[in-house]
Amino acid sequence: MDAAAKVRDLNFKYLAEGKGATVTARFGKDGITLVDPNRASEGAAAVFQNIYDKAI
Repeated sequence: MDAAAKVRDLNFKYLAEGKGATVTARFGKDGITLVDPNRASEGAAAVFQNIYDKAI
């Protein structure tokens, strides 16, 4: 599954739960990282999920 689909699915889930659509993806030299502030209580590793470990 690609980053855009993961962002879409998580944002849809959070909207259905009455939360905001705050998930995004960051593209950089370290690859693709999902940023999900709704998981802040789980720590930084949950908020920043690396889904691809090299630059595209």
